[in-house]
Amino acid sequence: MVVLNKVQKIVLLSGLVLIVMMSLFPPWVAVEHPGAGGGGAAGYSFLTDRPPDRGRIANKVDANRLMVQYLAVVIVTVGGFFLTAGMGREDDGSHDVSSE
Repeated sequence: MVVLNKVQKIVLLSGLVLIVMMSLFPPWVAVEHPGAGGGGAAGYSFLTDRPPDRGRIANKVDANRLMVQYLAVVIVTVGGFFLTAGMGREDDGSHDVSSE
């Protein structure tokens, strides 16, 4: 059974909170013509509240940028998880090397 230390729990919880927040407030991209790609960044807005069109045809969630953000958070979270593996544990003295 894997036992997580306090710092690892904080790292994992922080990564999870960031993923949830990025999902609730995704990046949006402007669509200039039907079927066309992005016409430029339209900012961040709540998932159910699209940013104003401002003369564009429509705005849609920028899935590519969102996936890059997810990937960055996962990489940093996994790295932080493994880097903090030895932190927050009390020393039980089993690694004590003393010459007598």
